[in-house]
Amino acid sequence: MKNYKTCNVLSVKDNATGIDPALVDKLFSPMISNKFFGTGLGLSFCKNAMEAMGGVIRCDSVFGEYADFVLEFPSVTATKIDKIKALMNISSR
Repeated sequence: MKNYKTCNVLSVKDNATGIDPALVDKLFSPMISNKFFGTGLGLSFCKNAMEAMGGVIRCDSVFGEYADFVLEFPSVTATKIDKIKALMNISSR
């Protein structure tokens, strides 16, 4: 877990059945799914994308109570945003 003062955090929590403890450690592994037609690529892709941006994604779950997905995005300075806009040829409005 990162220091919340140095990152932006998005948390999505439900109050459904939670996630089977045997699956929690495997959630972000590719090709792992408990669904009949699942490919097991969705959360693996999310993990790779978050890490490529310098962020973190994790899941906290209590089986039978909830699942909480937490995404921690690195802070971005205005200077860095301006550099990205320049690289992408996006004008400021």
